Amino acid sequence: MTLGKRISTSFAAVATLLSFGILSCDPTQAAIVKGSVTGTWDYSYVQGTNVSIGDSYTATYSYDDALLTPYSASIPGGVRYSGLYGSLMSLVVNSGSYSHTFDFSNGRGEVRFEDYIRDPDFYNASYTSKFFGVFGLDNTAQGYNFFRAYNQSEEFGSLPGILFNSEYARLNTRNNQGTDTNLVEASNARFRSGSTAVPTPALLPGLIGLSISVLRKRKAQAAK
Repeated sequence: MTLGKRISTSFAAVATLLSFGILSCDPTQAAIVKGSVTGTWDYSYVQGTNVSIGDSYTATYSYDDALLTPYSASIPGGVRYSGLYGSLMSLVVNSGSYSHTFDFSNGRGEVRFEDYIRDPDFYNASYTSKFFGVFGLDNTAQGYNFFRAYNQSEEFGSLPGILFNSEYARLNTRNNQGTDTNLVEASNARFRSGSTAVPTPALLPGLIGLSISVLRKRKAQAAK
């Protein structure tokens, strides 16, 4: 084997190992989740300047699930809730002639998961719900932008086995004079998401060390 082929093989081996490390991450590794919300606006509070009833919308977002913070609480009356929340890394909303990339340095974005349980009350009525939502807001030179979307599944103890699903989205923009320029809602928010595992900094030295070890073994075998 020539030196050139050995170098080529070495880089290929490193690339293969790094790729394997990225695709075969354990649960302790970070995972960047990318998702989208789509639908059609079906209600308007104001005559929009660039978004109207019937316009479709797409919101894409991302967050790092390793940075989500757990929370839980209980309040009198048999109410318990728990979940995870964290900051969005990105949020982009497109609808009609409106296109906006949220700037969280001048606002904030959040993703939230929540389970809510209310034990049977005096009327023996219990209630449970599962919630997932994203929202973002910012203030730019052009004005204020706010977007929120969520999906909530609810079940009432008096109606066992029957689920009520809420799918909601809202877009609100205002100019610098404080006048709403768009204020629309949708009752058909469709969520899709997927994650990409990313090796943490602590894992990378191990991957590189493993790559070097394998390359040394291959070189020793090639020299025989």
